[in-house]
Formats: sequence, C-alpha cells, structure tokens
Amino acid sequence: MEENADAMMIFGIVQGQVIIAPMGGVVDIDHKAIHEAMRLYGIRDRRECFRKVLRLAALAREKQGGKK
Repeated sequence: MEENADAMMIFGIVQGQVIIAPMGGVVDIDHKAIHEAMRLYGIRDRRECFRKVLRLAALAREKQGGKK
C-alpha cells in the first residue's frame, strides 16, 4: 500500500543495522540508523514511519525465530 512505501524503503535500507546480544542473536534493529535514514531521505512523517519500521523489524525477527 502507498502509505507504507516510506517504511518499506527505510526498513530495506537499515534492516542489516541490528543490535546483537553478547551470546549471539538479534536483540533489536538500531533505532539511530532508522532515524538517520529517515533524515537522509527526507521522510515527512517520521514518527509514523518509525513506528512502521519497528513493526516490520519485529515481524522479521518473528519470522526468523528471534525475540518477539
């Protein structure tokens, strides 16, 4: 859907920027990377985009069997 285009783009850019636990495994996506990508790409509604990117990251972790 068009209203999710910005979030999908930003997630695609930062999906590899993750925080890894000392014993391995992804803990979360790096929030600073999300904010910097949104700034660089001129995202207007950053709060909503940030929320959507976090949701996409959570769905990706669930699909990979990581933390929910």
